[in-house]
Amino acid sequence: MTSTSPPAGWYPDPETPGQNRWWDGAAWSPAQPAQGPAAVGNPIANRARIIGWWAIGVGSVFWIIPMPLTLIPVVEVQTVAVLMSWAGFLPVLTLTVLAIVSGAIGLSRARAFGGLGRRDARFGLWAGIGTLTAPVVMAVFVMIAVGITFAISG
Repeated sequence: MTSTSPPAGWYPDPETPGQNRWWDGAAWSPAQPAQGPAAVGNPIANRARIIGWWAIGVGSVFWIIPMPLTLIPVVEVQTVAVLMSWAGFLPVLTLTVLAIVSGAIGLSRARAFGGLGRRDARFGLWAGIGTLTAPVVMAVFVMIAVGITFAISG
């Protein structure tokens, strides 16, 4: 009776979780760190998280705060707000689009990697969407506040 051994290749080490051993067909190699998605991570999801934070930071300074200020009926405030919004338009738009795209790709890869990086990818996706939509929401609140102020003052 002949015994068949597994084909040559990397196999999980049953004695050390997270390690692999090479089987050459006759003997096992010393244990080595596991290769594959768990060892590599989900770099796109990590990138989505980092870009998401940048989108929030840059977007807050150049977009989320200044855009609603353009609706305040004080010329100096409007001028500074418009200048800041225009100066930050391209960088903020670029960061938000990158965060959304990286988040979507990171989520797709997280499915392939058994969920690895899902939280980071979701954060990047929602940070991009939030940064993109926040000026509109803030502008609506400012318009309501200005309208109420004018209604009260006469």
